[in-house]
Amino acid sequence: MGNFCENDPSLQCADDGDCTSVGGTCALYSFSTDFAYSLKLEVGQLPGLLLPGTLLSYHDAPAWHASARSVAWSMKPPGVLLGLAKSVDDPRCNDDPRGTVKAFMRFVRDGTALAHPQIELPCEGWHLRGDPANPRSYEYRDLWGVRGACRKVTIDVGAGITAQCSGPGVPANMAGAHATLDVAVKTGTLRCCTQYTSFRTFRRSIAISKDNPSPDSCNVWRAPGGRSAGGATE
Repeated sequence: MGNFCENDPSLQCADDGDCTSVGGTCALYSFSTDFAYSLKLEVGQLPGLLLPGTLLSYHDAPAWHASARSVAWSMKPPGVLLGLAKSVDDPRCNDDPRGTVKAFMRFVRDGTALAHPQIELPCEGWHLRGDPANPRSYEYRDLWGVRGACRKVTIDVGAGITAQCSGPGVPANMAGAHATLDVAVKTGTLRCCTQYTSFRTFRRSIAISKDNPSPDSCNVWRAPGGRSAGGATE
């Protein structure tokens, strides 16, 4: 556990006064013991981790058969930054009504946001695992796709991030043999970003990318086009 300025996660703090130079509040986050050395932080943005893109498997389909689209991907670093239970970075509903969206994932191909780049992850689908004072993971489940495209998303301190999504809510044309796909998950003010390249393609509709290094920056929110949750541009 530790306190960091929300606008510059490289700065530790005791209270909001310690964050005057960068703005924002002093926030409490949960992280692995080797957090400061093993995780690559993007400084000067909202708290963000730049993580290796371990694996992405994508099945595209035309609009008339959009229910056949699917994507499964993972980022598996030494550790992941988690928000404290009931903080602004907790994706669960807590005191907010069902249907409130505090978390989503976003996709950018070749530097430009896709036509429908974002998948929302409503608060009622999230559950905390472990001690609320030091969460081990947040897990999202919607096995029947009632709330949207993603069936399961796990953000785990030690195991990284995995996601399985399918159906019309999965963006079309996300990958190709020479494509670069940036992916990010955002919970509250926290972002985890990765990048997939060097896709192997099969039958023109299936693409797989493995063992990608951490990107140099989180390109998802710098790309033109697309809208964030709530209709505001990130």
